Amino acid sequence: MSVGQKNVATSVELSESAITNWKKEGLIERFCKALVVMDLQLVPSEAQCHPAKYIDALRTLAELGLQAEHKRPGPLGWD
Repeated sequence: MSVGQKNVATSVELSESAITNWKKEGLIERFCKALVVMDLQLVPSEAQCHPAKYIDALRTLAELGLQAEHKRPGPLGWD
């Protein structure tokens, strides 16, 4: 999906000139600053966001699994 001014205007049911005014008046920048103050982040809709502790735990488990894989003995003679 394009994120051009026309699509933005259509999605919020405003004219393109209204979006232009938002830009001229600095409303978009002020809105972005408000998001930062509220500790909010904009991400693509397909993004999967997880807490940092969860990602760290997954990384640790993956590293342990790789270490164990390297220590795995070769095939047994009777296989």
